[in-house]
Amino acid sequence: MIELCMNLLADAHTHRCTVANESCNAMLLALLSEVRSVRELQKTHKAEGPLRLRLAVRYIDDHITDAITVDDLADHLDVSTSNLYLMFRNHMDTTPMHYVMKERMKRARRFLADPYMSVKEVAGACGYRDTNLFVRTFKKIHGLPPGRWRTQREGDTPD
Repeated sequence: MIELCMNLLADAHTHRCTVANESCNAMLLALLSEVRSVRELQKTHKAEGPLRLRLAVRYIDDHITDAITVDDLADHLDVSTSNLYLMFRNHMDTTPMHYVMKERMKRARRFLADPYMSVKEVAGACGYRDTNLFVRTFKKIHGLPPGRWRTQREGDTPD
């Protein structure tokens, strides 16, 4: 996509084509949008790893609220579970399920900033069907249950 847009714009410039301004603007906007999404993917998903690892991370991000298992993820990527573990271990220094849990906890912290979402709603929005499991996991990671963590954060905010 990026290469195609660049070539079309270069041709229009070199040959002094009378391409409508709207067409050039549309190509530039498409080009900028594509560059932004590629940069965002690299920034947020550690895109230095192999393609299948990037696809795994994207799949996890897209399905974070679903029940994700290592077997499902490996099947989706058409790799063995041992290869999936190796990719995560070698390139991200973690396991696939630990990565899922960390991403869910990141999401939980963002949602807990909203005082109008209940802990049960936050749990569901983070892929936990069982609120008690969410509370136990959150407490294990953060040292406090989500409700107390939220209250403590609210008290830390300057007025």
